[in-house]
Amino acid sequence: YSLEELERSISMADELMDSFAGHFPKIANEEEGTAVERTWLNNSFELAPADQPALRLTSPSGESWEYGNLDSDQVISGMAHEFAQVVTQTRNIADTQLACEGDTAELWMRSAQCFAGAAAEPPAPGVRRAKSPA
Repeated sequence: YSLEELERSISMADELMDSFAGHFPKIANEEEGTAVERTWLNNSFELAPADQPALRLTSPSGESWEYGNLDSDQVISGMAHEFAQVVTQTRNIADTQLACEGDTAELWMRSAQCFAGAAAEPPAPGVRRAKSPA
């Protein structure tokens, strides 16, 4: 591939990710129960935590996206595309630069899935991609 093709591909990926911005509130806070609550139910964990995590994500264009309980001590922060990879279970949380503060945030990111069906295990660390340098 040429540098021009690579640049065009990166630009297209950035535009696609920015177009998903409207979907993140649906993942973070739905009327039918938050994604955290559904993860707890789907995995047969004990009661879902009252303190829902805050999401502090950065879009590919550099825009800040914040959802959930922004006053929470439970925080997930990092790049939006990495959050999307984790909740769609195409990457293990260990293969991203996402930061999880608090037990609820960590457990959610280890178990989250944003698709219907029975609880499924995420890919093992390193199976789909090695962690990139910070």
